[in-house]
Amino acid sequence: LFVPNNAEAAEVELEVLGGAATHAGKPCNVSLVCIHGSYHAAWCYDRYFLDFFREKGFNAYALSLRGQGNGKINEKKPVAGTLEEHAADVASFVAHLEGQGQKVILLGHSFGGLITLQAAADLKNLAGLILLCSVPPSGNVGIILRSLFRAPLQAFRITWGFISRSFESDADLCREIFFDKATPLADVEECMQLMKTGCPQGTRLLDLRQLQRSLPVPTCTKPVLVLGGREDAIVDLEALEETAKAHQVKPIILEGVPHDA
Repeated sequence: LFVPNNAEAAEVELEVLGGAATHAGKPCNVSLVCIHGSYHAAWCYDRYFLDFFREKGFNAYALSLRGQGNGKINEKKPVAGTLEEHAADVASFVAHLEGQGQKVILLGHSFGGLITLQAAADLKNLAGLILLCSVPPSGNVGIILRSLFRAPLQAFRITWGFISRSFESDADLCREIFFDKATPLADVEECMQLMKTGCPQGTRLLDLRQLQRSLPVPTCTKPVLVLGGREDAIVDLEALEETAKAHQVKPIILEGVPHDA
């Protein structure tokens, strides 16, 4: 567990998965730090991301944001934290690695992308930023409005799924929101359980109304890679284009890829 240097009063400990490179070559001074989005935690990077990059010779870590995963927080609140609090936690962990001589690349998925953007504003030595299926700097309002116009029934199902957390008990809805039709039912059900236990009732990642006061978040001045999936039911192509345009890069669109690729 990692204790952010900004969180002593709230007695926050953040879960950290991953570690140093497992490749037998010379020691690596590059670390990838992965940040999750809503209803997820560090577990979502554990199976396919962390070992892959560690075996390639990189240090790779996944951080569970405050109130999520197997971390600890003694101050019980309806929402786990503000955008600024989550970003400060991330920045604290990055600074910890930089203090060990590491060059850090941040990766943020979904709302985790918004949090890493906010964190990057205070990280002068950040090596780079990867935004994967990320909510754009302006937030998710535009995404919601476009989805209501294009496919109102699907938009209602997804919105209600998030509000009621019914994706934790309805495998078809969970697959529709996060995955694709080819995802095995066993994998969907495993993720449903991880979401339920990793984000208990009363520990929502962000208050979306309060979030609006912090938007738009600053753009990153370091090298930025924008990635997304064409089959993403949450973050649409326009959102990816917005994020890419804000950073003067072209987005990489992965064919056939849903939100939780």
